[in-house]
Amino acid sequence: ASRRWAKEGYFEGTDYSANSFFASVEKKLGEKHSLNLSAIYAQNSRGKNGPNTQEVVDLKGYKYNSYWGWQDGKKRNSRDKDVEEPIFILSHYWDISEKSTLNTNVSYQFGKISNSRLDYNRANNPDPTYYKNLPSYELNYHDTSGVWTPNFEKAEENRQDFLANSQINWDRLYLQNANKGYAVNALYADVMQDNQITANTLFNIQISNVVGFNAGLTYRNLRSESYQEMLDLLGGQYLEDRDSFLKAEYGDSDLNNPNRKVYEGDKYGYNYIMHANVVDLFTQFQ
Repeated sequence: ASRRWAKEGYFEGTDYSANSFFASVEKKLGEKHSLNLSAIYAQNSRGKNGPNTQEVVDLKGYKYNSYWGWQDGKKRNSRDKDVEEPIFILSHYWDISEKSTLNTNVSYQFGKISNSRLDYNRANNPDPTYYKNLPSYELNYHDTSGVWTPNFEKAEENRQDFLANSQINWDRLYLQNANKGYAVNALYADVMQDNQITANTLFNIQISNVVGFNAGLTYRNLRSESYQEMLDLLGGQYLEDRDSFLKAEYGDSDLNNPNRKVYEGDKYGYNYIMHANVVDLFTQFQ
């Protein structure tokens, strides 16, 4: 068993926590058979850091991370990655003869991978490095004849404002939701939840002093569900499951439930399930 953690990594606001556990027990059944049961649990949670352009690096340095902001005196990262997918493996070893063996394994893996981020519906992008917040946005204007017409005064205003407000303002997000009565800002996660059963068997035989043969058969059954999960409404009562960038008749994520209200713990935005059944067979002479 092990644990690793950090209040902050190399980049600002990148907390880290990882716990792992491995257990294995084997029972010998006579001279030719044995069973082994292994279990692996590895949970990992970490705060991410954003990719910065050279402009942002020049303003804030290499360790700057726009994904976090202060809340109640603590750094809160909006982009957390959580991984939790335990594995159980049952193995059977059979020494058929002095020259041949058969190894059979059955494994089961389940759990999910979650990546959080901010959702803003009919609100401004809360990321401080949003391109309209940076000085370069005001220096990228041209008139109808193609002549460069930068606004240096407004660019300087953007620079000063960015330096003064370079982290996520969590209090402002809560206030915007309170003023609206519903959530225009929220924290959600892109989730991939898997259940997978795998079985394989491997046969080896030494045919002669110079010739060997092995064969294997693998079967895998996977059910993978991908969806958005509402984590935190940031003080709002609900979030409308609509895309405000689309026309009204196309805005609903679920056309069977127009104007749907999303609450914490709900799946929304997208939700699809993939099923896979895979069989692999191989033979090999050496």
